[in-house]
Amino acid sequence: MAVTTVRGRFSWSWRALWTPAGRIPRLPYFLNGLVYSVAYALLVMVGPSYVFGGSRLYYIAAFPVVLALLVLMYCLYSKRFHDFSAPGWLGVALLAPAVLGQFITLAYLFLPSLVDQQLLELWDKGSVTLTNILRLVGLVLLFVPGSRGPNIYGPDPRTPQTPQAEVF
Repeated sequence: MAVTTVRGRFSWSWRALWTPAGRIPRLPYFLNGLVYSVAYALLVMVGPSYVFGGSRLYYIAAFPVVLALLVLMYCLYSKRFHDFSAPGWLGVALLAPAVLGQFITLAYLFLPSLVDQQLLELWDKGSVTLTNILRLVGLVLLFVPGSRGPNIYGPDPRTPQTPQAEVF
């Protein structure tokens, strides 16, 4: 469900989902982000409580799917940062709490001696604050229009592209 520009119109492309290259306007960013966020919330927050009672088997099964969702979210953030003429690697900062949280959860489940209660409490407090700050960045990406015209990351996704005639 990612957006690509084909002859000045938006089209959905599954291949474009998995690449951080290019630019994406606000509405497709919002729609894709909504789908990814709901899927992530169901897998990470709701799933452990209702599937297998939060057992290790659930986390083993869900971990690859969660990582795939995080990659999709990174590609989405990268494209949106590109629309601001900013490097896509800034998208890593938006996903850092989620990725670190997944590894802390796995470490706690499978190697509890490595993760003490103080670390978990510190992570809970710090991740809430960091996540709230990063949500503000996500809102900026949603509501502020990107740069006008083409930039180093591609053509403006909001303006129709005219096909160039070839001259022999």
